[in-house]
Amino acid sequence: MPDEVPLVTLDKVSKQFGDVHALDGVTTTIDRHTSTALIGGNGAGKTTLLRILAGVYRPSEGSATFADGDLTLHRRRIGVMTESTGLHLRLTAWENIRFHARLFGI
Repeated sequence: MPDEVPLVTLDKVSKQFGDVHALDGVTTTIDRHTSTALIGGNGAGKTTLLRILAGVYRPSEGSATFADGDLTLHRRRIGVMTESTGLHLRLTAWENIRFHARLFGI
């Protein structure tokens, strides 16, 4: 449907960590029923952008929204697993899930 609202809209999204500009004015849309890839070199901001989409980080500037509102409203339904999982080897899978859910107030 051509008039369908994009699933995700990023409008001038920037993220800073101190003096480091991890993202600088990212603007794009992600349509429903599509696949999207983030490709870039080490330190390009891919993980930072994914963490903004997952509600782990808030943009320093700009906005990231779902079709029906703020991404943070959907935080409980979104997950991101990067190459560095942060799993605790001495915990079971279920214990790791509970631990990380508590960290993020889920």
